[in-house]
Amino acid sequence: MGYGKAEEGTVRFLGVVALVFLGACAPVVRSMMFVAPAPPSRAKGHFIRFYRDERPVCAYEEIGLVTSRKPSVLVSMREIEESIRTRAQRMGGDAVIGVTERTELHGAGISRAGVHVEADPVYSGTVVRFVDPDCTH
Repeated sequence: MGYGKAEEGTVRFLGVVALVFLGACAPVVRSMMFVAPAPPSRAKGHFIRFYRDERPVCAYEEIGLVTSRKPSVLVSMREIEESIRTRAQRMGGDAVIGVTERTELHGAGISRAGVHVEADPVYSGTVVRFVDPDCTH
């Protein structure tokens, strides 16, 4: 049994709404490499350490920058952390140093009710690779 034109339009519209909603349920990750050529990716299970204020004991080289935006309350901090770890692994990193949080404005509107500002938390840090592969902290 087929759909009429009105039903097909409704089904398409609901599909687009679902895609937009699902897109808002995932972290938005960006990265930039500092070195060329890029080092080989780390294995999927390779643990990436986070350093906020301190720095690793091991000698390291900075290989890139990674950021992850939390686009909605539906995205957990665990998903943000995993998105950063996954990208750092792909970049060939061993750790992320200088991890910070900031707010990124991405829209605003003015109405009779006032000004509405749209902002998301953004987490970022520098991806590093240890010089000695046996040194891991």
